[in-house]
Amino acid sequence: MGSHIYRSSDKHPMLEIFEIYFLPLDFTVENYRIEVDTINREYFKDGVFLINTYGLILTDFYKFANDKGKKIRFIDFLRHSVENCYGVSDYLKSINFTVENEHIYFEREGEKEDWINMGDFFMDNYRITCCGSYLFLTDMKSNEQYMYYGD
Repeated sequence: MGSHIYRSSDKHPMLEIFEIYFLPLDFTVENYRIEVDTINREYFKDGVFLINTYGLILTDFYKFANDKGKKIRFIDFLRHSVENCYGVSDYLKSINFTVENEHIYFEREGEKEDWINMGDFFMDNYRITCCGSYLFLTDMKSNEQYMYYGD
């Protein structure tokens, strides 16, 4: 299902891999391509585990695009989800952050934060860095950055 290129160091738990997966769309031969870039070995053994952990949001995205009958930007799906899913505590906000090895650094309400990078994947021209229920997104075209929380 995916090809592997491993490069690792004993200095940190991040494992650089190259695994490719697809979210098939019902209305076109062009699918969403998911490229798993890194995984944190303390949380995942491979890209499948990373993708499956975030499978609910990816499945909702896939269903949303298929219901619309066209390719949808991932950020537009997240905005729609936050604005239209009542009773859910999801949020999306613009934020500046830096990813270094197993760390995600950012500042929130004047406090410096250092969160765990559980892994990264690329989809729809976004680099998506995972940390529990949070996704840190970097638009590869504009460099805009967002933090999404999904409960």
